[in-house]
Amino acid sequence: QGGELHNFTVGVLGTGRIGRAVIRDLSGFGCRIYAYDAYENEEVKKYADYIAPSNDESGVADIIKRFILNA
Repeated sequence: QGGELHNFTVGVLGTGRIGRAVIRDLSGFGCRIYAYDAYENEEVKKYADYIAPSNDESGVADIIKRFILNA
């Protein structure tokens, strides 16, 4: 079922160009946003809290978006 976005916590893995755009856009809906990237970005810090890497991100967020290339 759907829900109001402001009630969700969103995790964004990867804060490159696309990840930053998603975070910026989601911030307008009032979501709580957590971000992870090997390199923290000052623009992202305006909208999201960086978190340490974890093997189980599912306990942190209601929605997880992944923007990391497989290497």
